[in-house]
Order: sequence, then C-alpha cells, then structure tokens
Amino acid sequence: EQRRLHSSTGPAMAFTDGYALWAWHGVLVQQAVIEAPETLTIAQIRAQKDTEVQRVMIERFGWDRLMEEEGARLIAADTEPVGAPGLRGLFGTHDGHWILACCCASTGRMYHLEVPTEIETCQQAANWLATGETKYLLAAT
Repeated sequence: EQRRLHSSTGPAMAFTDGYALWAWHGVLVQQAVIEAPETLTIAQIRAQKDTEVQRVMIERFGWDRLMEEEGARLIAADTEPVGAPGLRGLFGTHDGHWILACCCASTGRMYHLEVPTEIETCQQAANWLATGETKYLLAAT
C-alpha cells in the first residue's frame, strides 16, 4: 500500500535479462533473506552493517530462534521514557554480546542493536547508541 518493493516468496522485481531485486517492505536484501531465511546464520546477521537490512534478517530468521541459539538471558528491562512508550530489554548472549531490543517510536519497527558489555541498563544502552561514547553512560533513573 506504500508502493515499496516487497515480496515474501521471491524477487520483488525481475527483468527479462535475469537481473532481480529482493526486497522486504522496501528494504533491499540478499536473495536468501527472502527465499531461504532458514539458511541464515547468526554470523551473517552480525556481519551486516546496515541496521535496516539486519533488522529484516532478524525478522526473517526469527527473534525467538535468534535468542535461543544465542543462549540469551535478560539483563535489564524498562519502558521507553520518550516517544511512544514501549518495553525495552537488554540481553546478554552466551558468547559475550549485549543486545538492546527496542522499538522505534516513529516506525513501530523492532531493532536488536549490539552495545558494549559494560552497559548495565536499557537507558545506558540507548544513551550509548545516541552518542557512541561510553563516557556518556548515565545512571539508571
């Protein structure tokens, strides 16, 4: 309805010369993300630098599957203090990664963003994501 390229089963656009584009709600992705999400690996998801593509990869891979395979445990949780209220969770994985699970207030999309392991709260994770500086970590409120 928003006129963005999208297909959940194959190319969102294909040309007669064989060139094709795969997209998930307007986000261009690799063919496997659409046609074989079960073949995605955590390493591939982590290696993806584009957070929108990574978000789609996680959506197709499955958040529950990701958390199970990562051996994730909940470290902290709170409610987003700004914008549309929503729950946030800070998770630790068995191999030492910290992930903030949060929802974008303006789009409603869920993101799972890696943050430094010295972070102890969701608010600290949000502050670090906003500034990129651990010196700006704030105490929990």
